[in-house]
Parts: sequence; C-alpha cells; structure tokens
Amino acid sequence: MHNPIVSVAFEKNTGKIIAIGPGLTHENKIDVSFSEVAKFKTGEASKLDYCVTYDIADKNYKIIKKEEQTKITANDILYEIQKTDNADITVVQNKSKKRWEVILDKQTQHTLQKNNFSSQQKISFSVTALGDANILYRYMSIDFNELVKKGQVEIDFIMSFEKQETRLSIYTRKIFDTYSYEVIDEV
Repeated sequence: MHNPIVSVAFEKNTGKIIAIGPGLTHENKIDVSFSEVAKFKTGEASKLDYCVTYDIADKNYKIIKKEEQTKITANDILYEIQKTDNADITVVQNKSKKRWEVILDKQTQHTLQKNNFSSQQKISFSVTALGDANILYRYMSIDFNELVKKGQVEIDFIMSFEKQETRLSIYTRKIFDTYSYEVIDEV
C-alpha cells in the first residue's frame, strides 16, 4: 500500500499541531508518512493530545503524546559525564587557560541551527568529588541558546581546586545523547 508523505504544521514555542495535510507551506512544519498521522484523520486520536517536539538525542522532530514530554529517568536527572568520542557536548577543564569550556559538536550545532531550535532553558553542570555526586565543589550554568549560537561557552575558574590535580566528576541533566569530559593540563 502507498504511504504518502504529509506535512504537519506546528507552533514553534509550544509544539501545538496546527494543521495536517499534503504540501503545507507553514514556516514550522515537518514531513511525515501518512501512517504517523492517520489516527488524527480517523478520529482514533486527537491532535490536541499530541505535539511536535525536537528530540535532541535523535536530532529530529517527532510527534509525541504531550504526557510523554515529561517522562524522565533517574539517569536523565543526574548523569555522570565520562570521556567519550564524538560527543554532542564536551566539557573541558582547561587548566592552561584557567577556564571551563563547554563545546557543542559542530554537526549537532548545525542541525539545531538548521531546525531553528530555540530554548529558554539553561544547561547546568555539577563539579563533584570523583564518583560522588554528594560532594559538590562547584555548580555551573550556561544559556542553551548561546551555546547553539556560538558553539562554545567559556566559564572562568574561580576556585583553587579547578587548577589543581584534584580528580573530579561532572554531572548534568541528560538532554543530549552523548557527553564527554576532558582535562587539558597546564603546558
């Protein structure tokens, strides 16, 4: 059976579905297979119970039930960043420049910019004793939109442990799929 592509127009800030149909020219729209929206056309489901949201982990817009927007796991709330290759976000403790650097992967940045992604939220990082989220040394927060715009945000060191050989862990709320923590020692 033929499964045509249809457009789903939505409000950028809320994700509210405005219209569904072939070839819509709305500024904020996604194209999906008809099978994804057939339930709205048949009356099996109401588009009022669904919204369009950008899934940062999948780097894609999706139609989801509104109640699924708030499903989070314990690991999403307190995620320990490890060294990882090709991470979406890299947190660098740059001892030679005496600053933290939060770097957004170029491809992830391009995808977010291409999709006009905008969010009023902050991305926060907890600097703790190695492997122990209960011993907080420093809390840092950056503007998400600034990171998407610039690709990198710097935060100056303000405490002596940041320059020393103290072994640390970095925790964050997991928004992206992959993160990495790196240390650049003084040269």
